[in-house]
Amino acid sequence: MRIDEAREGGDPGSEEGWYHRLPFAFDLAALRRVLPAAVGEHLRADDGGAIDRLGVLLGKDAAADMVARFHIGLAEGVAAIEGGADMAPIGHRLGGMAGMLGFPLLSAAWLGLQRDPRLWPAARAITAEALRKVGIDLAQA
Repeated sequence: MRIDEAREGGDPGSEEGWYHRLPFAFDLAALRRVLPAAVGEHLRADDGGAIDRLGVLLGKDAAADMVARFHIGLAEGVAAIEGGADMAPIGHRLGGMAGMLGFPLLSAAWLGLQRDPRLWPAARAITAEALRKVGIDLAQA
């Protein structure tokens, strides 16, 4: 049984599943209302503790550099997709990196692009918000 079946009592692709509770196109506020029920409270937001957790292994400066390069990679990924690149491999790469670095919401958003390109507005919005927190504005990138 999948996690969505356990929580919702039905297949996510059916009329009873959570996919049908989030209309396309949707905004970030709508995604935030549905996401916790769909994937669990632990994915509600990235806590920003990646540098601290990685710092234990790599040293704080090396961890900060790694996360900074990841943020640049996110901005480059957005630019590539908006330039017409295939989003599935970019989503796979950035989603995997996000998960490895400790950013579960970004990871879920980007990995979703492998399955459904209609998720791009949500992935972009989540990425834009995460990058704004570290001083990167996608509108100017």
